[in-house]
Amino acid sequence: MITGLAFLEIVVKNFDQALKWYTENLGLIVFGEIESCEDGHWCRFKTNDGCNSVALWQPNWVPNPQKEHPYFMPVLAVTNLYAMVNDLKRKGVVFTEGIRERPSYSITTLVDLEGNQLQLQETKK
Repeated sequence: MITGLAFLEIVVKNFDQALKWYTENLGLIVFGEIESCEDGHWCRFKTNDGCNSVALWQPNWVPNPQKEHPYFMPVLAVTNLYAMVNDLKRKGVVFTEGIRERPSYSITTLVDLEGNQLQLQETKK
């Protein structure tokens, strides 16, 4: 029986660069220890609200050799999306679209250093 989401794993080729990018640009905080073992490098992040459902993993093997990008897109909840997008653009973060307005939320898509797409979403009150 599925009881909920354990975490969403972002697969990268360069762990150190990705770790720096996610902590410096998105403000994610390493939760627990950074692990290195025969499978590769791994860490879990937490957000300012204490959520720890995002992980970063650099495997020692190629997880999806036929595809350039994995089949998932993390959607991270944010506050003040417009201000965050402006700040990230000043830092050189690349966006694939502008902010899309929906009745209950605003959302946009960005890419990390390795081309993984992520979305930032602000829920409207």
